Amino acid sequence: MAIVSKLDEEKIYSMREALADLHGVSMYVLDRDDLRTIHKAMFLQLVHSEKLYGDFEYSLPSKEEVREFVNFWRRERLDDIRHYLILPHSQEKINSVLYPFLKRASLYLSCLVYAETGILPKTRKELLAYLERTKSNNLWINMMKTLDDWDSCKSKYFENPLPLLLQIETFYRTLRL
Repeated sequence: MAIVSKLDEEKIYSMREALADLHGVSMYVLDRDDLRTIHKAMFLQLVHSEKLYGDFEYSLPSKEEVREFVNFWRRERLDDIRHYLILPHSQEKINSVLYPFLKRASLYLSCLVYAETGILPKTRKELLAYLERTKSNNLWINMMKTLDDWDSCKSKYFENPLPLLLQIETFYRTLRL
């Protein structure tokens, strides 16, 4: 995570150069305006992040704020997923959206755990352990196992992405917080 007073083209190029050797990580870059306008539930994504530059104080969202956030984005994702399910797209294009849709599902399930327990899982393994321990929805568990094992199973889904995309649609359609 990096907090900057103002994000502009020069800062982006500077950060890009400084972080060129980092691979396989997520990066959250926020400027002061972002901190004023970001939905409070988005701060959950920062709870376990490593601060690379800058700092700020924030309070964690309430259960209601998390519920509003998840319900809004759940609807947005459903529109996207149904677009790929209903309209003709190349298999390559559909394959390119599977992993991001699964990663977002993981985020929303982490939000669900936070809303239920007040504790945000630090890793997907912690999330999966919680889901298994609480005997949560089997679809959720299977999707998180797929995400956790993506490198070794993605070729199977790339051959026929529709069944996984239908599972993801079911997840978003039935998720309630």
